[in-house]
Amino acid sequence: RVQFAVAAAREVQEGRLAAYKKIDDAWEKLLSIPRTSERGRAAQEKLKGEYTDWRAIHREADTLIARMLATADPVQRTAIFSDYRKMYDRLVPVSDGMGNTMDDMTDNNTNLTNQLIEADRSLANRLETGAGLAAIFGIGFALVAGWLLARSVTRPINQMVGAITQVATTRDLTLQVPVESRDEVGRM
Repeated sequence: RVQFAVAAAREVQEGRLAAYKKIDDAWEKLLSIPRTSERGRAAQEKLKGEYTDWRAIHREADTLIARMLATADPVQRTAIFSDYRKMYDRLVPVSDGMGNTMDDMTDNNTNLTNQLIEADRSLANRLETGAGLAAIFGIGFALVAGWLLARSVTRPINQMVGAITQVATTRDLTLQVPVESRDEVGRM
């Protein structure tokens, strides 16, 4: 039974050491994220202290587990296990504090993200309004420009039609039509 417990403890110890590598890598990634608010920077600083304490307690746990695995004396194992239990009692509040700090960071990130989303929505609404106004002004400009262009073409033609109609009615071939342009219509 003791040998089974020792083997299980060794397996746990190996798993813990592998997990620490992943945890430390994740910790470094977390620290590399720039905090844009005072609240976020304060929470990250608080978490640094908590993480340092948490890792120190876990190092102590690893030492206690290694000592427990190294001894065959049941009295010594009992004493080490008692120390382990006390260490665990110190670890729980530190872990809880880290969880609360992470919750605070998450709330802060959520609030900042919501603010960014609202700012982006506001900008999108302003851009949509601007695009709509630009489209209205563009259509209005195109209508006025088209009307002026059409008028510049049809007015001389209408003057010519009027003059031809007057010549046909009066048979006065001396009628003068004022020429206002040098294009095809003006030459006509």
